[in-house]
Amino acid sequence: MGIRQQEILTVLNSPVEAIQNHAGFIPVDVRPRPNGHDVVWMDVGTYEFTKAKFEHSIRQLTTTSTCVETVTTDIELLANEDFLSDVLYPSGFIFHMSRCGSTLFAKALARTAHHIVIDEGTPLNDGVWHYLTGGWQKPITYNKQAITIYKNLLLALGRRRSNTQQAYFVKFRSWNAVFMDFITQIFPDVPVLFIYRDPVEVLVSGQWNRVWTLDLKGLDPGAYMTGCSLPATQAMDDLTFLAKFYARYFTTALQSNANKLSYLNYEQLTQANFSTILKHAFGYEAPAEQLALMETQFDYYSKDDNDVVHFTSDKQAKQRAATLAMRQLVDQEMMGLYQQLDHSKRNLTHWLK
Repeated sequence: MGIRQQEILTVLNSPVEAIQNHAGFIPVDVRPRPNGHDVVWMDVGTYEFTKAKFEHSIRQLTTTSTCVETVTTDIELLANEDFLSDVLYPSGFIFHMSRCGSTLFAKALARTAHHIVIDEGTPLNDGVWHYLTGGWQKPITYNKQAITIYKNLLLALGRRRSNTQQAYFVKFRSWNAVFMDFITQIFPDVPVLFIYRDPVEVLVSGQWNRVWTLDLKGLDPGAYMTGCSLPATQAMDDLTFLAKFYARYFTTALQSNANKLSYLNYEQLTQANFSTILKHAFGYEAPAEQLALMETQFDYYSKDDNDVVHFTSDKQAKQRAATLAMRQLVDQEMMGLYQQLDHSKRNLTHWLK
């Protein structure tokens, strides 16, 4: 990979000019430094984000391109309300509890070149929340600067980099659900979908394939997002820690004041239901040829980016693998909340097969 940051700056007057004059520049990371936070911008050109995760797409781009241009700016540059003008306004936000079909949903949307789909975009993860929470030490202050910086960061990921791009969807990393109300107050008119699944199956999935969330156990972000004390999270076993996380997601979704929030149980995330989900969750009706492209994603395992591994349901295997301890923990921490989601008036079950 060749990084030509200095070369760019010899041609243009500043990093700001480089970013504003080239729609390919989007933020790819937010990084704390001793006295502030930096935003790293990369010129991704017309690259289409179709991988299972944003970071996978960036990795592919930087390893296959002979030259990738980057610039770095202070995060407070984004406090300028009119920083960028060539952005698409979001068509929908996807929050989720993890291991519940959200990657399938995002990759289906990304099948058509008419969509920009940011799947767990790195700039929207821990770096920006570290900035907004003072290093995970205080609640977010809903002031003009914080709101403008977050808004511009999210909009910058939706820069229109080709004429075909007409809609912009954001699928957040699971723990962004904790910040759902902050995000939706900034974008009150953007439709929001919260995807969830039987928590027994999600816990089994985390045992089969370790969930990255466990890396936060005993650290400030884990305490902040579970609402538990730091010593309490340090003392928890892995299953209890995950249950606390998932319960917090459920509670936040149930108590959210978002104007256009819908709930979707993984059981109803099917190829047959997909067009109806788009219509009633996002008010979005794709042309038939685009919808047909999106629906092909349901034939494949969502974590396979090569369309080789076909999807087979693992529901029964996960139910059989669930231990008594898992089921007791779910009953104690999550089952009541899970049932509330199922029976809520916001649930899409009223429209689906």
